[in-house]
Amino acid sequence: MRFSEIVQKNQPEVYLDMDGVLADFVYGYNKVAGTDIKSQWDLPKAKQDPVFAKIVGTDFFQTLPKFPSADKLVDLVIQKFGHYNICSSPLRNDHENSEKHKTIWLQKHLDPQPKNIIITPRKEKYALQADGTPNILIDDKAENIQRWQARGGIGILYNAAVDSLDNVAQVLNSDLSEHIVKVKGGYRLISKKSGRNLGTYPTKAGAKKREGQVQYFKHKGMAAR
Repeated sequence: MRFSEIVQKNQPEVYLDMDGVLADFVYGYNKVAGTDIKSQWDLPKAKQDPVFAKIVGTDFFQTLPKFPSADKLVDLVIQKFGHYNICSSPLRNDHENSEKHKTIWLQKHLDPQPKNIIITPRKEKYALQADGTPNILIDDKAENIQRWQARGGIGILYNAAVDSLDNVAQVLNSDLSEHIVKVKGGYRLISKKSGRNLGTYPTKAGAKKREGQVQYFKHKGMAAR
């Protein structure tokens, strides 16, 4: 196996949320509800809101407008990682229909198309690859980011209506430091920038010690430039 193949295998997968990141959910909600809500944080809870019941079984997700920044976000990820994936939540009790119309939306609005399309209420299941490599989720909901990170993934909180893409670019292009993941047999130190396995240790303290060594030599090398 060539070195380039090893690097490619260990590269994080980047998953983009749809609603609030690529598609303007709030606009669509206002159109159905006849309201003028300004942000997602003002939306009622789905369980308590009859408007969401009106959306079930319809082509709602297919009709959402695309954020002006959507193509730039996709290009940003492709330039860095070569491709992108979608990981988006379905409407409660409307999984199959949500998946159908979200997929149609992607086909209509994005080129190139995502490598994988995952519609699930449990995004955190995709936070890690089988070998422990952390994947990256770009999502507008803090709770999704928190659950993703709790599973060992890398989360970037981003809402296209209010946040600048410069912040996303800065994180993706920065040295994301190291990342300790619990795996079978101990604790693994992984580069958040490349996803490369930097070693597996029997204790978390051992992994942290190695992390300190990596940081020391990294900063020493930068100081010598």
